[in-house]
Order: sequence, then C-alpha cells, then structure tokens
Amino acid sequence: MKKIALISTYCNTEEKQNVLKSNILKLKELGVDTMVVSPILIDQDIINICDYFFYTKENPILKWPERANTFWWKTINQYGKEVELHRDIDDYGWAALYQVKKLSEFALSYDYDIFYHMIYDVNISEELVRDIINNTFNVTYHRINPKDITDQWDVTLHFISFNKNNLLQFIQKIEKENYLKLNGFAEEFVKKQLENIPMSKSSFPLEDLIRYIDPDDDNVFDYSQNKNYKIFFSNYLNEFSFVVYDTKKGDLKILINNQEISNVENLVPQRFNLNDLDINSFVVTFDEKSIDYTNIIYSIPRNVIKYYDREYTSVAS
Repeated sequence: MKKIALISTYCNTEEKQNVLKSNILKLKELGVDTMVVSPILIDQDIINICDYFFYTKENPILKWPERANTFWWKTINQYGKEVELHRDIDDYGWAALYQVKKLSEFALSYDYDIFYHMIYDVNISEELVRDIINNTFNVTYHRINPKDITDQWDVTLHFISFNKNNLLQFIQKIEKENYLKLNGFAEEFVKKQLENIPMSKSSFPLEDLIRYIDPDDDNVFDYSQNKNYKIFFSNYLNEFSFVVYDTKKGDLKILINNQEISNVENLVPQRFNLNDLDINSFVVTFDEKSIDYTNIIYSIPRNVIKYYDREYTSVAS
C-alpha cells in the first residue's frame, strides 16, 4: 500500500528543524513518502529529502475579537484585595487545521492509500512504527499531557491515520465557520468532526519531542524581560493600566514618557486615562538595567485587570 505522511510545521529554530529532519528520515526508512508544509523557509537540505514541500505565506492565526483563548489568574494582595488578571492569546488552532486541510487537498490528488496527518515533532515510537508497518489506518491517537503524565488527551493532531474516503469526509468538515462555532482548542474540534466517521482509537498514547511553553503556564501573565520582577499590562480605548508582582529585592523604577511613577506596589494596579496621557515610552529599570516595553503594550490584543469592583480591558488599536 502506498503511504504518505502529511506534516504540519512551524520550525523557526535549529532544534525544531533537526527534529523535523530526523522524523522525515525515519518515515522514509519505513517506506512512507513525506509532504511538508511550512509558512516559513527552512533549510534546503530538509526540503531536498521531502517528496513534496510547500512553502506558503498563509498562516491564518486568529486574533481577538474574531477569536482568542482567554486565560485568567486570581490572587490576593497584601491589602486583602482580590486581583484578577485575564489575558487573551491569539488562536493558533485554525492555522493548524488550515494546514491539515491544504495538505489533504494536495495529497488526495495523488495515488496514495494511507494518509498520516502529523505534527513534525511527534515521537515516532516503536508502537507507532508497528502500526505503520502493519498498514493500520483510520485510527486516532491520544496524547500524553507533557505537564502531567497522568493526563491524556483523547484526540491529537500529532498523529491521525486515514484512508482516502475517511480523509475526504474529514476535510469537508474543516471550515472556518464550523471552527468558530465551537469553543475549545483545535483537538476538540477534530474530535467533534470525527464523531460520525468510522475511526478506531489507538491502544497507546503519543508524546511530542519539543516541549512548548503552554498558554496556561505561569508566564502567560508576565510580560517581563527581567527575572527580578513580573509585570502585566492592560490597554483599552481611553484606559491603560499595569500591575507588577513577585518583585525581588532591588531598586525598581517605572517611567512613562521619562517621568517616574511613584508608589508602585506589588499587586496594586496603576491606572491612567489616555485622554490625558499619550504613552510614547514605557520603561522599567531594575538596579540600573532598563527595558522598554512600549511596543509590547501596543501589541496586546485584549487583556483585563480586575481590582476591587473596577475592570480594565485591553485592546490593541
């Protein structure tokens, strides 16, 4: 049977490209052709070992207000007041699904019997190799949560096998309008779309080889580029606010338009009316090391800081 791996990528580091190259070579040893799509250029030696390579400018990452993933964190400050931070993260799920759809459309125009949809950094384990050798198809694979090995996700884009008919049914369901109707991540969308397609479940889980910093890690609420303090921003229409926390012992100064802001305390939001103030620069100095956060402030899609009964929201202009 003729088999092809449809590999989604975003390999913007040498480490990621090395993992991609290694997996391509493993697949070729197993008699599997490879089709790779990338929204960025990768090393020519990797392109040369692909059977098909598509370099595309398309990478449709969704942003608020169209769609974003919201995460929040609550804590109590030294005054016994609740501080709640909300952050919106750009949605990468549709970009991943869009790559799946495009790869499928290309591959279905060729003469293959089995199609393996996979993300470039999946660990091609002995169990997975056995399935490939045995020409197993129409199987979903669950994935181990990299932060909690006792937790597993039912369906993952890291690896799914299809025959031609099932793949065609699946990609017909991958439409942006369908994706926007559902809450959750891309994997939940995939699980929903596969409900009426005859698929079996693997008896073993998968792992990825590259450890990502997930949006629910602590640093999602920290824009700091200095390990001695954390800082979170909100910027919306006529209001700008920020809060610092976990500040280490040292001299912390915050300057807006070169004017120092006084009485900055941990977990006490600072609030400014942008009708009265244009923020041309926002600089934090800690023990004489200065970092300019101005560009970060204006790149925020939407954040919220709640403190007492007040709410501040952030939207990039």
